[in-house]
Amino acid sequence: MNENAKKRWGRGAPVHPTDANIVSTWRRLMTDGGALPLSDALKSLNQDLGTNYRHDRITAWEQALGGRKPNVQVYEYMLSVVIPLLLEQWKRGEINEGDIVAAVALPRTDSEVRGE
Repeated sequence: MNENAKKRWGRGAPVHPTDANIVSTWRRLMTDGGALPLSDALKSLNQDLGTNYRHDRITAWEQALGGRKPNVQVYEYMLSVVIPLLLEQWKRGEINEGDIVAAVALPRTDSEVRGE
């Protein structure tokens, strides 16, 4: 594999959405806060769902770019992965109920944030 391919398919660009959402929660939990490559999490998602999503789609969903959000199949998959982990954090007192609600919300577009 050449160096350009490694850069293209490695960790992916860091993303910092303005609000917590299901995609950012899934990314954070599946990559251990960025310590593990997103490509591993994507491989699992794609194998489990029979899809072929790439880093750029995850970023678009996470930031609701162009109004893009994960479809129902992806949303349910992400929920099934993150809810058990969030509940463990809640049991340990690391997060509260409000954090869980925010962590599983769909990403909001800029116009939704502004209330338009």
